Amino acid sequence: MYETERLTLRQWRPADRDRALDIYSRWEVARWLGAEPRVLADEGAAEALIGRFRERSVNPPFGCWAVERRDTAVLVGTVLLAPIPDGDGAVTVMWSVTGCGAVGGALPRVVSPTRRARPCARRV
Repeated sequence: MYETERLTLRQWRPADRDRALDIYSRWEVARWLGAEPRVLADEGAAEALIGRFRERSVNPPFGCWAVERRDTAVLVGTVLLAPIPDGDGAVTVMWSVTGCGAVGGALPRVVSPTRRARPCARRV
């Protein structure tokens, strides 16, 4: 769907089940997600998660997209693109990525541009 020099954003696929389970069974990833965070317990839960991601991605560019490294084709996480209500075309970007730094080094660097008018977002 989208590509940068280092990453591809694409639809989650049923074949991504094992990788989804690997990523979302980690508390360091899951603890930031949802009102009541919980890790994925098994392959069935991973399949259901992929199904939800696919359902939420029927109106590109909005949705939950798999993030894949272009140089290794390793799936490293998810990015959510959602329109901001009354945001004059602005989009909320949320992500969950594993492998940064201590967890395997899948992404050596993450860059998150923000507007100057949003100092709180810049501190994140």
